[in-house]
Amino acid sequence: MFETSCFGPLLKLRKIKLASQLVHQLLMRSMKTKKEEAWFKIGNKRARFGLQEFVLVTGLNATSSENVEMSGGADCRIVKDHFKKSGGKIMKGDVYEAFKRCKRNQTDKYKLGLIIILAYVLLATEENTLIELWWYELVDDLDLFDKFPWGKMSYDYTIRIVKRDMGDKLRNSLKEGESRCRYSLHGFPLAIMIWAFEAIPNLGKKFAKKYCDGIPRMLGWEQPKRLTSSDVVTVLESKELEVMSTLIPIEVELQEVYWKELTPCVQEEDTDSEDSKGDDTEHGGEPSHSFHQHSPRVSEPPPVRHDHNIADVVRMEMEKLEERLLGVISKRLDRMEYKIDSLVEMAAVGRFHSTTSAYDSPIHNTTNVPVSPPEVKIKEEAGDGEELAGGEKSAEDENVGNETEFVEKGMSGDFCMPEKLEEDENKSTKVDPSKVDDLTKWMEAASTSDLVPLHHCDVEAKTLLDLLNKDGWLTGEIVNEALYHIRDRALKFPNLFQQDCCILDCYFCQFVQSAHGEWQIHAQSPMKEEFKFSKSLLKYVDGSIPELGKCWKDCRYLYAPCCAIGSHWFAVKIDLEDRTIFIFDSLKSHVRKAELEAFMKPLQVVIPMLMKLHVKCDDSYSTEKFKFVKMKEVPQQHNGSDCGIFTIKYIEFLQANMDVCAIQPEYIPMWRKKLAAELLAWHFEP
Repeated sequence: MFETSCFGPLLKLRKIKLASQLVHQLLMRSMKTKKEEAWFKIGNKRARFGLQEFVLVTGLNATSSENVEMSGGADCRIVKDHFKKSGGKIMKGDVYEAFKRCKRNQTDKYKLGLIIILAYVLLATEENTLIELWWYELVDDLDLFDKFPWGKMSYDYTIRIVKRDMGDKLRNSLKEGESRCRYSLHGFPLAIMIWAFEAIPNLGKKFAKKYCDGIPRMLGWEQPKRLTSSDVVTVLESKELEVMSTLIPIEVELQEVYWKELTPCVQEEDTDSEDSKGDDTEHGGEPSHSFHQHSPRVSEPPPVRHDHNIADVVRMEMEKLEERLLGVISKRLDRMEYKIDSLVEMAAVGRFHSTTSAYDSPIHNTTNVPVSPPEVKIKEEAGDGEELAGGEKSAEDENVGNETEFVEKGMSGDFCMPEKLEEDENKSTKVDPSKVDDLTKWMEAASTSDLVPLHHCDVEAKTLLDLLNKDGWLTGEIVNEALYHIRDRALKFPNLFQQDCCILDCYFCQFVQSAHGEWQIHAQSPMKEEFKFSKSLLKYVDGSIPELGKCWKDCRYLYAPCCAIGSHWFAVKIDLEDRTIFIFDSLKSHVRKAELEAFMKPLQVVIPMLMKLHVKCDDSYSTEKFKFVKMKEVPQQHNGSDCGIFTIKYIEFLQANMDVCAIQPEYIPMWRKKLAAELLAWHFEP
């Protein structure tokens, strides 16, 4: 039955293994292009992997899917019969288990098998990925399922993976000639490997065996060996390497249904690409093409059609170009106007100073000095049963939860009044119109299974859509991404943001908890060797991680997001001089006192140890536990899902020396939208 399905060619594959090192080396040579295709620079030549190449290699249906409904499915028969207790959340592994259990109903077993081919071969993802429910509804009608353009869907997903900005990341992660960057190959990477055998004949000759009667082309290759990265590099860096810029169909392929339905354009197009390194080297010589070599059915490439007058074609292309340029110019002007307005507003409220300030040096000691502070009692809870001495106030106490006037050291008495600060915060909810426009367009076209490229990683579109949902919970990827951009913004605008601090990521607390557990085991050991922290944790101390981190020797404050009892976010501000950890929690009643004390203990113990051994390097420095203080007078969320956005805003406001009381729940929906737009644009406004 499977051989007669739309996936029949996949079952006829010869003995072939995915050479991940080959695909990896191609990604290292990827180029940037705005088109929905991938280009690779091999030596001084360029090769395209586009829809035309994908179809010639796989023979899958790659027509348009505009008229197909891609929603629903939760109430379909297959879900009810085979996944009764799933609650509409079915992972890849669940489908495989259902396939093994299904023994009586062979038709259903066949349908589940088709889903498995989709999930594990054409649209391969991680094992715990949820399967789209509409697949089950579609597979229940085998005629509709076989007509669906799964090839186009597989190509779109694969090309998004390939077009991730991996080239620079992989090159930047090189150590001793070998990349240490780990990542997964999703989609249908086997198609890329077979395309490479076709487009770079030396690769095919060296590592695989070609049979002449393979249509589609993936059926003509056999590659049972496991390849090493060095072997692949040797071939790709050879001087006289033949590279075919595109694949051209032969006569037999022109008659295949998958090619006729595709209606390809075989005329060579300008790629408008740039090397990911910024190299603008052009092609050496004329473009070359692959005509399915080593086959007796080789023919000349099909003639280029001249149905249109050349002048008309040129005129239409010029009109399209003019329209695109006008759109780009308009968007850039809107963005520039918005930024100018923002700077003018900040200057008006005293946050931007023309004279030299304490923030002008990359490393400085900034102190907030109260000007005639009113006598206001601060409500705090001290950890470990400690209470702050009556009548005593630290600078930190007065900086949080009070409407007090502050003056920044080195600013000649120029300070920001509380009412102006509040007015400035109201304006901070504004979003760049051009970014909103980009976000809106993305939302209109986004599918929950799409991958969205962010700075540190790619996330599923659902993750970003949850950020826009008023009841959506923020994942660690979103929190980390936001904090990276806050660090990046502070580096670019040192006049506006505190510089004697380091903003950490979500993983820091996990490393600390792990170190605390190892330390406890070491303390009980009879061995008297000195305890050593992991290299990963020490990289936080020296500023190597997270990206744009800072050495603790140059910092007074550390800001970190914490995720307690598995799902609740709160922020901590660690004062390294006062040996105090301040907790900013937008849902104070969620974590019980005992749970909070247990969570905070590793931070209280490990940080002074790190300070003594790797920051102060002073035997007299005390390793006595830091105390923690839970701030009471902080804004609270009004639902059960805003803890993530509150945590980001707490850290953002604290780093900017702004009153966290300005973080009001009514601003959160706009801040969610603003954060999503800025993450999508890879840029935070000052």
